[in-house]
Amino acid sequence: MNQALKTVEDQLLILQEARKLPLAQTPEAQKEFEDTVIQRRNELAQLFGVRALAERMAQVGLTSEHLNAILRDRLTIERYLDFRFRAFVLVSAQEISDRYEKTYRPLRNSGKLVPTLEQARDSIERELTEEKIAEQIGKFVDDLREQPGTEIVVLNSV
Repeated sequence: MNQALKTVEDQLLILQEARKLPLAQTPEAQKEFEDTVIQRRNELAQLFGVRALAERMAQVGLTSEHLNAILRDRLTIERYLDFRFRAFVLVSAQEISDRYEKTYRPLRNSGKLVPTLEQARDSIERELTEEKIAEQIGKFVDDLREQPGTEIVVLNSV
């Protein structure tokens, strides 16, 4: 429960920062943003089934407008994180080589198929990129929590 609460707090802190930099200022960008929200909603409907999604939404008291607002917030966060972090992450050939050796050296002579460095390069690079982004986001959120004026109040509704 505490981890879930921390995750929600982190998302709200990031969303507040993301809203400081509007990412869809032109009519074309706004339309593309809304089209992506509709696409995400359609993906949810396809994943769960239209009827099952509607039933689940009704069970938890979620309206279509509220779901769209949640999807807009999620998309805003994703785009902000991509803008703020993903574009600046670099993974060196040495890091890829080191990870390859760490991951696959123990598997040599084990009777298992071991991919070559070239075969594993893309997946290792993606993995390292995601790790670096997660680390930077963690530091960023910690910094947001420590900023003067940041106050998180949890209300108990018992």
